Amino acid sequence: MDNLREKLDLTPEQLKAFNRMKRAFNDCKKLGVHFEQSHESLIALNGENVLSVEESNGDFADNEIEIQECSHNYFEIGVNPWIDVTVAITVKV
Repeated sequence: MDNLREKLDLTPEQLKAFNRMKRAFNDCKKLGVHFEQSHESLIALNGENVLSVEESNGDFADNEIEIQECSHNYFEIGVNPWIDVTVAITVKV
């Protein structure tokens, strides 16, 4: 098990890049950026104007907008959320 976990540890260069991303993420949060994930995209919104984000049945109130209409500030992260499931990572051996 430890050997498998070690194979997934970041290289020093990967760790530096990951730490830069964490700092950028924290900077965004300090400036009020609100993040939402839609499928494999991370969407950034002006958090000062977000009251809530929740599932909709498609009947939008006057102050609601579909999240896909706000996806101009996004990037593909290639990750879908795992919710209420046990997840296994298959490691190259």
